[in-house]
Amino acid sequence: MKAPNYIVGLFLATAITVPSFVKHSEKRRLQTLESFLENQTSKATALSAKNRHLSEVAARFEQSKSVTEAQTEELLQVRNDIASNRRSLQEVEAIRSRIARLRDQLTDAASEAQFGPQIDTTLVVDEIPVRTARVERLKRWLEQTPSEKIPELQLISDDRWMYRAGEALIVEQDYRSMSAMLRADGEGKMSTAIADALKQFAKNGGGPFPADVEALKPYFSAPIDDSMLQRWQVVPAKTLIPSLAETGGDWVITQRAPVNRRDSRWAIGLTGSRGTLEESRWDPVP
Repeated sequence: MKAPNYIVGLFLATAITVPSFVKHSEKRRLQTLESFLENQTSKATALSAKNRHLSEVAARFEQSKSVTEAQTEELLQVRNDIASNRRSLQEVEAIRSRIARLRDQLTDAASEAQFGPQIDTTLVVDEIPVRTARVERLKRWLEQTPSEKIPELQLISDDRWMYRAGEALIVEQDYRSMSAMLRADGEGKMSTAIADALKQFAKNGGGPFPADVEALKPYFSAPIDDSMLQRWQVVPAKTLIPSLAETGGDWVITQRAPVNRRDSRWAIGLTGSRGTLEESRWDPVP
C-alpha cells in the first residue's frame, strides 16, 4: 500500500529539520564557548606571566641560605598559587579541545547536508573523502577519550574503518556508537586469533586447556601485543550465560570486562567460539 503524500512529506521534513536543529544548537554552543575561551585566554596569558614571576620568587627563596618563618609561609603560598594557576591553564586547554570537537561535529553536519546520508556499502568517489574525514575525527576523538579505546582496534583494517564511517558524527553519542561497533570488530578479530591459537595449543600437546591466555603466545600465527592478551581471561564455562557456556568444554576464554555494557561478549572454547549481544551477557552467573 502506497503511503499518503502528506506522510511522505512529513517524513522528509523531519529528516531535514532534525539535523538542522542539531546544527544550529551546536553552533550556539560553539559561539558561547568561543566567547568564554576568548575571555579565559586573556586571563591565561596573565596567569602564565604571573606563574613565571612566582617561579622566579620561589627560586630566590630556595637559594637563600637563611629563610625566616614568615618567608617560609610566603614560599608555601607562592607554590600554592603556582599550582592553582596551572589548573586554570589546564581548564583553558580543555575548552580549546571542546571547541575543536564541536568544529568537527559542525563540519560533518555540513557534509551531511551537502552529500546526504551515505547508506550504500559500495563507496562512490564523492563518499570517500567524507568517510575518510570521519575516520580521522573518530580517531582523534578516541585519543581524547581513551576510556573508549581498546588495543584490539589495532587489528581492524582500514577498509573496515571506512565501512563503519557510513553514519554521520554530529553529536557525542554518534562517536560512542561508532566506537562500540569498532570495538566489536576488533574483539571479533581477536577471538578468531585466540580460537586458532587454542587449536594449535591442543594439537601440539600443550594440555587440555591453558591456565591463562598468556600460555597461547607461542601459538598465534602473528605476534599479539600483551595489552590485548591482558584483556582476556580463562574462566569456567558455567560462569557465563547459557548461550556462551555452550561453546563447548568446561573452560572458555572471554573478555575480563567491557568498556561499557553495550559491548558484545565472546566465549572461545576448544570446539568453537561465539559472540553475543544478549542483554544479560555481562551479568554474573551464580
